[in-house]
Amino acid sequence: MRIFHRGARVPAFLALGLLFSTVFTLGVAADEEVIPVSIELQPEEVTVGDRVKATLKLVLSGEEPASTPRFPAWGESWGQAEILEIGEVESFTSQSGYHVYQQELLLTAFQPGEITLPVMTVAVPMEEETIQVPTRDAVRFMVTSVLPPEPEEGADPAAPGAPGAADPANPDATNPDAAGEGGIEPKGNAGYESLPADARFWWTAAVMVVLCVLAARALAQRLEAVGESFGGPGRKRRILAPLEELMEGLDAINIDAAEPAHTGMSASLRHFLSRSLGFNASESTTSEIQRRLRDTQASSVQAQRAVKLLRECDGVKFAREDVTKAVTMERIERVRLLGRELDEALRPPEPAEDTEGNQEVAA
Repeated sequence: MRIFHRGARVPAFLALGLLFSTVFTLGVAADEEVIPVSIELQPEEVTVGDRVKATLKLVLSGEEPASTPRFPAWGESWGQAEILEIGEVESFTSQSGYHVYQQELLLTAFQPGEITLPVMTVAVPMEEETIQVPTRDAVRFMVTSVLPPEPEEGADPAAPGAPGAADPANPDATNPDAAGEGGIEPKGNAGYESLPADARFWWTAAVMVVLCVLAARALAQRLEAVGESFGGPGRKRRILAPLEELMEGLDAINIDAAEPAHTGMSASLRHFLSRSLGFNASESTTSEIQRRLRDTQASSVQAQRAVKLLRECDGVKFAREDVTKAVTMERIERVRLLGRELDEALRPPEPAEDTEGNQEVAA
């Protein structure tokens, strides 16, 4: 039995084709569950150098991806826009059951005009394959300049606001910037005139020279007085050797107050060790000083005595130990004796004289 008569074959084929195309379209739509990545810009119009927050949002339906989608590996720029900050990828599930992944970027641009963000892709790893989802096309924001717009080339100079244009509210008045009949002509720069060098000029210069000479002489006398207070007339202050400086520091200690006396004693000994051993003993611990003394020509007994003195000083400085004036004086004398011994042990040997060579030269 024929279902369609001959006259109805063409409409039947058309109906079947429409049915198959509809099913194919529905199947494609069912497979395409991935929505393109949307981009939200806030604000969409800024001035040069202002910041724009771009929010990329990926919405997936159906099964959850095998792992977190991989957003683009951002560099320093996105098209003509510079990337200032890159946020972390956040994910959540909406009330409708969609899987949402979003990332925020902070952009800026220093070129006025329309800034277009090129299309990027987000890789979505599924169980069977990885889907590349592009971002929404034609995403742009406007950057305006902070400078006033330049006049267009060939603009009518008689237009309102142009130089030389008449004021519509007062036709009889002219623009003061206009050059021409009825306007104010700008006056050129006057030539420089040299001042006459009369007698007053030379007298003033002579007085200034005399004042400068007197000031220099007073300064020289002041510096000479300061030099005399330190090292006698016309002499510079002599740089003391480490042992001499230690002895002067110990002589200046006031033994009436235990804590300041032990503080000065410790500082003098540490400064002496710094200059003798070539390291910052003032900022080193007592144990570090002991290790440095072991690597020198000093004996172990001398190293132990130095460490013991430093720890006794620390006990008065930090632990507030109560000591008598006699104990303070005894410790100062121990520092003096230790300084002399260490100076002799740490002093580099003097080069031996070559008597034979001298005799040969004399011959």
